[in-house]
This record gives sequence, C-alpha cells and structure tokens, in this order.
Amino acid sequence: MLLGQWHTNKTVRDEFLNNPDSHYRKVINNAFENYRLWQAGLAATGIPVLDVVHGYLPGDQVARVEVNGHQVGIVGLNSTWLQLTHEAKAGDLHIDHSQLSSMLPEAEGWCRANDFNILVTHQPVDWLGAESKAKWNAEIAAPGRFDIHLFGHMHEPEHSSLSVMGSTPKTIFQSPSLFGLEYLPDNSTRRIHGYSAGELAVTASGRKLRIWPRTFMVSRGGQGKMAPDHNFHLPDNISTSLTLQTKKVERSADSAAPVAMSQSPAVPKPKIFAATSTSEPQALVARFGHHLLPSGPHAHVRTVEQAAARHALGKRGLWIVADWGLSSDEFVSSILEGASMADKSIVRLDLSEIPLSGEDLEQEIEAKIGIKIQELSEELAQSNYVLLLDDISLGDRPQGALPREKGLEDLARVVLDYCPSLVIIMRTRSNPANEQFGKVEIRALDEADLKTYILHHSNGGQNLAEPPVVSQVYDLTGGVPDQVDRILKSLKVVTLSELIAGHQEGADPSIATRSPTLVRAVEELGNAEDPMLQRARSMLQVLSTFPHGAQFEHIKRFNGVHGFYPDNATELMQRALITATTLPGLEPQSVVETRRILSVPRAVREVVRANMSDELLERHDRRAAELYFGSNWRAGSTSWPPERKYSSPKCSHHEITNASAILLRLLKISLQDESKDETIALMHLAVAYSSALLTGSHYYGAAAFCSAFLHTAPTNVAYDTVQRITLNYGKALRIGGERQKSIEILEGLDLEKLGRSDRESLLLELALAYQSHDTSKAIDFAQRLLKASKARSKKIQAQSIIVGAEPDGEQRTSKLMALEREARNKKYYTVANNLAILLAKESKDDGIAEQYLSSVINTKGSSDNIYNEARAAVDFAERALKIGDSISELDHSKLIAAYQYLFIQRIPSLFDRCHRILWKSFAKRGEVDNLYALFRHSSFIWRIRGLMTNEKRYIENLTRIASKDAVSVSDNRDRSYFNARLEAAGLPRIV
Repeated sequence: MLLGQWHTNKTVRDEFLNNPDSHYRKVINNAFENYRLWQAGLAATGIPVLDVVHGYLPGDQVARVEVNGHQVGIVGLNSTWLQLTHEAKAGDLHIDHSQLSSMLPEAEGWCRANDFNILVTHQPVDWLGAESKAKWNAEIAAPGRFDIHLFGHMHEPEHSSLSVMGSTPKTIFQSPSLFGLEYLPDNSTRRIHGYSAGELAVTASGRKLRIWPRTFMVSRGGQGKMAPDHNFHLPDNISTSLTLQTKKVERSADSAAPVAMSQSPAVPKPKIFAATSTSEPQALVARFGHHLLPSGPHAHVRTVEQAAARHALGKRGLWIVADWGLSSDEFVSSILEGASMADKSIVRLDLSEIPLSGEDLEQEIEAKIGIKIQELSEELAQSNYVLLLDDISLGDRPQGALPREKGLEDLARVVLDYCPSLVIIMRTRSNPANEQFGKVEIRALDEADLKTYILHHSNGGQNLAEPPVVSQVYDLTGGVPDQVDRILKSLKVVTLSELIAGHQEGADPSIATRSPTLVRAVEELGNAEDPMLQRARSMLQVLSTFPHGAQFEHIKRFNGVHGFYPDNATELMQRALITATTLPGLEPQSVVETRRILSVPRAVREVVRANMSDELLERHDRRAAELYFGSNWRAGSTSWPPERKYSSPKCSHHEITNASAILLRLLKISLQDESKDETIALMHLAVAYSSALLTGSHYYGAAAFCSAFLHTAPTNVAYDTVQRITLNYGKALRIGGERQKSIEILEGLDLEKLGRSDRESLLLELALAYQSHDTSKAIDFAQRLLKASKARSKKIQAQSIIVGAEPDGEQRTSKLMALEREARNKKYYTVANNLAILLAKESKDDGIAEQYLSSVINTKGSSDNIYNEARAAVDFAERALKIGDSISELDHSKLIAAYQYLFIQRIPSLFDRCHRILWKSFAKRGEVDNLYALFRHSSFIWRIRGLMTNEKRYIENLTRIASKDAVSVSDNRDRSYFNARLEAAGLPRIV
C-alpha cells in the first residue's frame, strides 16, 4: 500500500493532506468506519458525552469542560491511522500538525485560556517517525502547552516528567488495557490489564495531578481483582502525585471554544513572508509588546559594552550575552537611548523553550508564539520596532555541526531584509559563535562601575559612593545590580554594619520567585535521573559553597570517592549555570596551563543554596573550612593545608577572598546556633588568619576581612580576639594609605587591656601612623615603645623613628646607617629594608642609593618583603628615568611585578608613583599597546577613588601618543575601553 511510503513519498503526502476526496483519505475513513459508528452510538446508551469539534481524521477531536469555575481542555489526535498492517512498528507512524490546526487554528491561545490541558493519543511519541517526532515536539506538544499526554497501546504502564534545558516539563502517562486479549500478537508476552484514575486540582500551593494506577492481579486462591500498581512510586500506597508547573491563565475572546472546520486540512504553511490578510494588524504586536525598565543609573555604567552595542545596532543586529539577574532590560534601554532609538516600540518573543537544532526553526517559533512569522513580519515592517528575541537557549554544539544559532541568524536576516526600519536584539546566557551580528557580554559590575552606579542611583549618592562603602557593598552583592538595588533600599532603614552582620546567602525566601526560568533550570538538574546530570547538580551545589569560585583541581574530590569530572563542569557551563574565568597571577602562563576559576553567578548561587537542606549546607560549609583551614579548624588550629599559605606573598587574592568569606560565614552560623565554644574557636582562628595575611603583605585582603569581622563578631565573647583583630585592622589601613582612619581605629584600643606584645605593637603602629604628619606624637609613641619593649627589633624601629625626626645632616645619616646594619645583621629584614629605602631616598649618590635599593630587592628569607621590594623597584626605576637612563629588562619586569602587586593592594601614593614611572617606561620603549592596557587598569583604580583628574590627564597624554602612532595600536578591549572613557569625557573617539 502506498500509504506505507508516507515518510519517503512526497506525492503521497501531498495528495493525502491536500485532497479530501483522495483515494488515500477514503481508505483511512473506511478503516475507521466501525469506530465512527461506535462513537456515534455512545450518546444513545446514556453515557455522558462531551460536545466536541471533530477534525478531518476519525478520532481527531477537541473539547473543553468547565468544573467549579476551572476550564479543562482536551485534545484527542489519531496516531494510529498509518498502522494498517501488523508490520507497522515503532518509527513508522505520523501525526500531522494539520490534524490539530484544522480544529484549533490558534492552539496556543486556546490552551493558555484553560487551567489544564490534556492531550490523548493511542501510541506513544516514540512510535512516530523522526521528522514527525520533531514536529510533534515543536508544533503540537510544544513545552508548556499540555499538562499531560495520555496514551495506551503498549502493555507496560509508564509515568514520567521531563524538562529539557530548563524548559517547561512534559509529563506523560501510559495506562494498560482495561480489557483485551490475554497475550500480545507474539503469543508469548502476557498483556497487563488495568486502568488509572486521575485528579487535577488547583490548590493554594499550585496545580496538582494525582493518579491512582490499578493493575489486574490474581491472588493465590485464584481470585482476580484490581489492586494498586506498585511498579509506580506510591507514597500513600494507593496513589502518586505530581506538582505541575505554575501557569498564568489568559482568558480572552480569541480563546473561545473551537469551531467546526472543513473536513480538509489547513492549507500548508505558505512560504515565508507571503502576503497576509490580517484584519487586525495591531492586535498581533499588542500580544508581544514589552515595556523595558528605564535605564536609570545603568546609563552611566558598562560604557565599553554600550559603545560596542550601539555600533552593532547601527547594523541592526545584536547578541546580548547576560548572566542571570544582571538587569539586561535596563542595559537595552541604555543602548537604545544612546543610539537615538528610545522611541522604538519593543516586541518581545520568548524563545526559552525552542531548540535551535531542527530544519523547521520558523515552524517551531510559530508553534510557540501562535502566529505565522510572515504575519508578524508584515506588521513589523509597517512601523518603528525593536524585535527582542529573548531567553535563547543555545545548548551544545555537536562536533562537525554548524553553530545552532546560525539558523536563527539566517531567519533574523530575512526578517531584517523585509522590515527596513527594524532592529533585532537576541538575548542569551551562552556565548554564540555568531558570524552575522555584533555581540556584547554583560557581567556583574566591577567596583569602578559600582561606584558610578551608586552615585547615580535614586537611593545612592555621593555619601554612599565613597571607596570603603563601595567595597563593602561589592562584597555583599558581587556587583549584581538587582542585589545592589536591594542593599541601597535597605540602607534607608538599617546601617551598613547591620546589613553586613546579618547577610547570609540564600536566606531570602523570595529568591525562588524572581526568575522562574532560572529556578526551572536548577530544578531540572535536581529532578534528573541520569547519573552524570546528578553529578553535575552535586558539583553546582559544591561550587555554590565558594562565593568567589574554585579551581576544578581543588573541588574534584570534595565529596570523597564520588569525584567530579571536567564533563560535569562543561554541562553546567552549557546550561549557563557556571562561568569560567582566568585566575590572575604575577608569573606568565601558557594558554593551556592558565589556571581557571569555576564560579556560580550570584543569582544562581542564591537559588541553589536556598533549595539545599540545612544539613547539606552545613556539611558543605564545614568541608570548605577543612579545605581552607585544615581538619582542626574547630579548635582554632593554625595547622593549615600547605597550599593555603596565607603568610606567603604568593597566595592568590582569589584564595584569600574565598577563605575570608568562608570563615565569616561559619562565624555567623555559630552565632545563630549560639554555639559559644565554636564561636570562640573561630574568633581565635580569625586572629591567626588576619595576622598571616599581614605577614604575607596582603594588606587589602586583611583590611577587608578585619572590617567584616568587626561588624560581625560579638563584643562580649573572647574580648581579646576582638582587640587583636582591631590592631591588625589598624595596621592594614595604615600601610594601605588610610592613615587617619588607622589612627582612629588604633586610638580606640585600651592599652591596659592588651597583652605586652600587643601593647608594643600598638605603640609602634601609632608612631608609624603619625610619622608623616605629626612628628611630636610619632616621637612620643616611639619613646614609650623604647621604654616598654625588651625586643631589640622593636627598639631599632623606635630608634629609627626618633632619629628620622632629627634635622638632616651627616650625624643623622650615620645613625640611620648604623641601625640599618644592625637590623640586617640580626635578620630583622622589615626594619632593615625600611631603613635602606629611607637612606636611598635621601642619598645624593646614585651608586650608594642603588646599593641600598638592591639590598632590598634581593633580600632573602623575608616573607613580607614583596611590599618593600615593590617600593624599592619603584624608587630604583624612578632614579634611572630621572637621569635619562633606560631601565634594563630585569628592572622593567620588576617594575611590572610591583604594579601588579600594588593594583591588588591599592596603596594610593605608591600605586600612583608606580603607574607614572611604568607609563614613562612604556612610552620610552614605544609600547603603545601596553600604554592602552596600563590605562585600562589604572583608570579602574582612579574611578574607584574618584580621581577623575588623573584619568583625564592620561587620556590627553595617550591621545597625543596614539595620534602619532595609531597604526601600531591593535583593536582590542584595552583600546575599546579607552574610547569609552573618551566618550565619557566628551572627547571624540580615536579611529
């Protein structure tokens, strides 16, 4: 029979679908004649029958029933019309989209108007051919359209719910035959008999589906009965239940009951952009109108990305790659305003549940939005629109295949050609391998942008845009704009200290409602049965434990023998649930050996942790503490893992920020649990940790940790530890350039309540803090230290402060030289290096100065020498450039290393000097590319500190240099940043 060639013979298909009088159609109608007669006679038997609309194939029907104010839509489709012989098997059958559209031309809108929708067929989907199955998923049973698909046919009952890439789950239920032959046609497989009853309910907690599966069984006594089918998971031993996806019911005139259609199928979809005859052109776009949030403070940040986006909009097409919760709506508003397109109306199409892999992408989109693309394009061509294709899921790219997004780009290009004034913006969370359109990636705000954002925020302002406040807000929010908005709003009623003390990730119960798509993507992993997906979910939970991410090597054995694999991380990246960034380091690394940090974006991390049990959260937090502070951290032990040597200058800033966050989190948990012993142990651990940071010259990290600790720790428990942390905080602030704040902190301590060693340290810190601007106070504290201390190292430091305050002269220099020799001989390297740098600075003999500075740079055995080495490298290079000498390659490398260290530590005066000298060196060497890179990094620090005059001066300087040698400058992110800052300063871009 020719119908058996359905999948290979186009002539047969066209004749069957387009000619209601065809021989093929008559064959099918005759085959189902008994079914027609049976169905027509049901009403006469007294069995209640719904009013239905029939399709062109026997068994195709649509009905709507209302129960207690709730509407249930039922669609039945004939799936068996190609199974005319016993030879038909799985993969041979077909259900055509026209079977549905002949009864429901607007199926999407009709289904949205119902509280529940049920789809019924005889066979399961896997009996359809490959092409038919693809169209089934895209055009008939698109994700979110039907709540459950009921079918029979096979002898085994089945129930499953599956979500793909965060799309709305599809639920299927297969029930056994109630009556029938004892054996299947093979005469050996016994048929299972039974039935299933179901209940759909709308409750306060959402929509529910409950099913009572029953199977026929014969007892040992030979009695047959229907009993619960325990092949299903039956929590109450009689039924199983499922919570359905939340749904917004949309009643409208368009969603009325279907009307009877002709017994011929709908005309096949016309070629794209064929003329349409829509009588209500504005009604189409009205359905998809989208009102962007105003740009507000977003207009002043992400200037590089805005410039790139505006350039792409000039060519009418743009990809926006944005992590969860990054306010990309406001970003779109900003770029449209900047491109003079704010008057355009926004039409938004949600493509979150549409796979980009299939040949009939336009049909998949049409099935989702409920109208033809040519109809939409016809209207878009008539006015001034931006088409926003949103929530695009790119998924994985099979090896050797074209990028999945290429089909979407091709379709978008056709629409653009048809609509001359249209602009298309495509938003996704994955990085597209695009070829036709521009692309920008927007991430969380860095501290420089965060300062600008707060400055222009309606709840912000100049007082909240000060560097210390910005830094603390950044620690609380990770630079995620919606988190920043919440913090600024909260500061209207509470203090920043109270927010820091009470902040706990994942503690906000409203998190799960902010992004249903994100919640669904996380839940999809949680509900997965595939062992590799379960392992990926576990990896996501582990990575969520580390606020600043972790290297794969450090967490692959986090769960012991149940290790993780690189494929797990790849899976999470494809789902846009983690990101990978390069770990900065001072030493050069090859591309393949570059260390990468796997991080969970803030919005994802909060959803993940909010859905983890308290027991699992505690287990992960304690395991993280073991990784960073050793197995005896509960006892306050400082026997830390060797790879976490916080007293070493080589310990990365990333590790320090993670360790600080984990320690503070544990302290907050112990305070909540009122675990006094653990609180005391953690406070002693905090003292040791902050002291180690100071030893390793991690002053910025130490100041940040101490500040957060003092906002969190109780003052009535372990008072001595609070005092010692305060002392460490004062020292970190002093070296970090905040001398006045350091003095305020240090003078708040009570000398009488400190131990001897801490009293001596306090006197020394105060003497050093006053040294640069109040000589008399510096001498007073130094003299008190001389009397109080028995430690020779501290006495030498006190003497150097007193001698340093004497009038210049040979006698003063001789005393300082003697103190330097004694300190170096006794291996008091910090004291010796401080004196050597002072002697070099005051020496008029370049040779002698070079010797002193070289002794500092080449000091061995001093763990905190990196700070003094940076000072010496800056002084050494400054002297060489001042007398017109070039800097050797070795000294130039040391100057770069000093800059990289100072960039992290943000020591203001020394950083500015280092920048100035390195700038001169790059200019002297003609390295224009490096000048752009240096400008980008230094500008970041200046913007945080509000030093816009510094930035403007170097903008003008680099503009002059680039105008003379523009050919040598490569087009990269450094130059893009520079051009963005040029625009911010109101100056023309360098072309």
